[in-house]
Amino acid sequence: MLNVLGVIEALYNKKISIEEAEKRYFNYRIIDSLKEKNYSDEIIEILELGTEIDDIHDLLPDKLDENIIDLKNRILLLLDREIKD
Repeated sequence: MLNVLGVIEALYNKKISIEEAEKRYFNYRIIDSLKEKNYSDEIIEILELGTEIDDIHDLLPDKLDENIIDLKNRILLLLDREIKD
């Protein structure tokens, strides 16, 4: 999740493109692989939401930053719970 957080932060700060973020984590090849390995539903959900970033960019560009921040906050909450457990 730390790597995904880094990708989201880079995306938010316009250091990488949406296409680069999709190649790295936000694609169904990665998601399917994690499902097969029984990763948590929360992680899968975050990555699935990440696959929608390109659509948000195209259809609702004024909501893009808000959605990226939401993904970031979801990851931070998940990491916080992992640390406490």
